[in-house]
Amino acid sequence: MKSSDKPRQFLIAQVSSRMIALDIQEIVEIISPGAGPGIDAMERENKNQIRDISYNLVYPAEKLFGLPEPIPPSYRVLLLGPQNSGNALAVDSVESIIRVDQGDIQEYSGTSNGPAPEFVSGVIIQGEQAVYILKPEKLCRPRRKRQPVKSRAR
Repeated sequence: MKSSDKPRQFLIAQVSSRMIALDIQEIVEIISPGAGPGIDAMERENKNQIRDISYNLVYPAEKLFGLPEPIPPSYRVLLLGPQNSGNALAVDSVESIIRVDQGDIQEYSGTSNGPAPEFVSGVIIQGEQAVYILKPEKLCRPRRKRQPVKSRAR
């Protein structure tokens, strides 16, 4: 069996009533409500303290689906690392951990009600539900501020 044929493990979570997946190797820890500061007191995509460590906290609903929804009270925080250390994703709920053969991961080019393709590396179909595999390195990247356009001197 080639290493590329090995099944991969994914954490399945819910964001804004849609299912997302993260490679289990990307997740350092899952924090439940009450274990850290309340997200309602934090601003989306702002530096936050969790156990004396600062994290860039991202609630992905807006970037993925264009939905500026509030973070639900029963959220979970997924601390990411090592390639994305210093970042955390807030998700509505953590559903399960699954093992998927590489051949069962489909390419994703976008749909009208799916996430923006730049944040998705593939899709897993479970029953009739699509589970979007996220690219946390793209999702956690801070937004660029627009630079003013310089006028040309005549």
